[in-house]
Amino acid sequence: MRIAIVTDAWSPQVNGVVRTLQTIQNQLERMGHEIKVISPDLYGSIPCPTYPEIRLALVRPAVVGQAIATFRPDAVHLATEGPLCVAARRWCLRSGVPFTTAYHTHFPDYVAQRTGLPAAWFWRYIRWFHGPAQAVLVSTKSVRDQLRTHGVANVRPWGRGVDLTAFTPEAPPPAAFAHRSASFSASRARGDRSRSSPTRRSARSTPDPPSPGSLSTAAIRAPVMASPASEATATIWASRGDSGMRVRRRP
Repeated sequence: MRIAIVTDAWSPQVNGVVRTLQTIQNQLERMGHEIKVISPDLYGSIPCPTYPEIRLALVRPAVVGQAIATFRPDAVHLATEGPLCVAARRWCLRSGVPFTTAYHTHFPDYVAQRTGLPAAWFWRYIRWFHGPAQAVLVSTKSVRDQLRTHGVANVRPWGRGVDLTAFTPEAPPPAAFAHRSASFSASRARGDRSRSSPTRRSARSTPDPPSPGSLSTAAIRAPVMASPASEATATIWASRGDSGMRVRRRP
C-alpha cells in the first residue's frame, strides 16, 4: 500500500508522538508499504506559542492536497490536530478522499493547561476535527471511552507494541545517564528526601549529559526506564505539559 501520513509533529522534535510515528513508518516500510510523511519542515512555519519546539505550518489546503494527490496514496492518515492536518482535512473533504485520524495526546486538557481556558471549549474542536474520519485510532480502552463520552464516534483500537530487544531489565543504562542514576541513588542513601530534582541537585558537580536530540534512539530508550524504574519505589514522570506531575508508587 501507499500510505500518506500528515503530521504536525515530526523531527527534529523529540516527543512521544514523533517517536510513535517514526516507529510506525519504519515498521510499515519493513512490511513493504510505501510511506510519505507530510510534515511542517516542508513548509513555512512559526513556533507554537508556549511550546516553541513545535512548528506550526503555514500552508493552504490546496498545497497540502497537491502533495497528497501527487503521491496517489491508497490511504491517508492525519496524525495530529494542528494546522497542517487541518489543511489536509479540508482538502480531503473537498476532494472526497477518505482519511483516518488518531488521538495521541489529552489535547483539551493540554491546551487548557497552557491557555487557562476551559477544556470543554477544546472538546468542541476535537469533535469537529475527528468527526468526518473513517476511524479515530486510539491506543487504550480508557482513551476510547473518554472520546466516546465526549461525543467522538467511530473510535478504533490501535495498540502499541514493545521492542523486546530494548525493553529488558538486563540492559544496562546508557553511559550518558549512568552518572545521573548514581547521583540519585547516592542522595537516597544519604536520606535526602527533598522535593527538588536529584538531577538538578547534582548539576553543579556533574556535567550535563547530551540533549535527547543528540542521542541515538538506542541510547535513550528503554534501558533507562527498564532497569532503574523496575526497582524504584516511586517513578516520577516530570511532564507538566501533558497532565501535570504524575507519581506512581509501587504497592
